[in-house]
Amino acid sequence: MRLPYFTYHPDPIGTGSIEKSNKVCESCEQLRGYIYTGSFYSKQIVNHICPWCIDSGFAAKKFDGSFVAQLDSDPILDSEETKASVLGSFLAKLGVSLSNKGDQARKSFSEELFSRTPGFSSYQEEVWLSH
Repeated sequence: MRLPYFTYHPDPIGTGSIEKSNKVCESCEQLRGYIYTGSFYSKQIVNHICPWCIDSGFAAKKFDGSFVAQLDSDPILDSEETKASVLGSFLAKLGVSLSNKGDQARKSFSEELFSRTPGFSSYQEEVWLSH
């Protein structure tokens, strides 16, 4: 079975975020041969998610969670529009502009990054909004 391709995390096996496993996915309840090993931020404790449930967004929706911590854990960012706006500001600092693509593109980008892309292990959060 071929793994899904993640635009913003193209080698999740190489980074250790996805590995071969004989565990059943808690999202789709199927044995797929691979499991996500990174963090999942949700009120529910979820330990085993397959790459296909990440790629489809099913796991994030089912468990109301995110694979990236900071934007979803900040209480000020309570809507997808606000998250997309903050994300657009952050990307602008990196020299990436989504402004010519409009709000819908920013929301789509935000949804793909936070709900359909495996996270990665790091000693700090991906974005520090308070700095």
